[in-house]
Amino acid sequence: MGSFYPPYHKYNIFVCCFTLTIVFATVLTNTATTYAMHRIDGSNYFLFIEPDADDRSIQPIDDDVTRSVQHAMSRGIIGTSRYTDLRDIPGTFYPRDDHDDQKEKGGNTYRGFHIADDGSVSDTFDYRLPNGYITHSLCVHYVRYYRHVLPPTELEKLYTLHGYMVQQRQQQQQREEEEMTEQDTDHDNTEL
Repeated sequence: MGSFYPPYHKYNIFVCCFTLTIVFATVLTNTATTYAMHRIDGSNYFLFIEPDADDRSIQPIDDDVTRSVQHAMSRGIIGTSRYTDLRDIPGTFYPRDDHDDQKEKGGNTYRGFHIADDGSVSDTFDYRLPNGYITHSLCVHYVRYYRHVLPPTELEKLYTLHGYMVQQRQQQQQREEEEMTEQDTDHDNTEL
């Protein structure tokens, strides 16, 4: 019995596979220039990095800067972002809707988590910090253990965030002092 395909069918299959490979390589190359897992640029994305486990400090840095980041994270809004789109400089953020029916199905979260080179595991969403930066759950870990190897853009963002949080604390303290003064004045006036 003869072959259903003409003798040159193997050549056609090879050309087709080669062409598809070139097309996919072109698409991936173009995509790689506009999408990335790392953000060390002037955007509002903060600490989207993957430090090498060999660079991890033995002792964590627990100072005022770390505490500022921890406080910012505790006040952060949970959601998702477009950090992989390098054209998204301002930082697009989609807050998680706690009243959304999708919450129990993982609404406004990613499909997975990230395992850092040192074995630390992230959760499945991002955080928008009070100053507008967008980050992830490994943020504090990176500040504590990898600060000495952070890229200059991320160090600048770190100290900008710290300055913002210090300013917020000072303003809060000032408001509390003013309220105490008002209460004392009101109390003194009621005694008269």
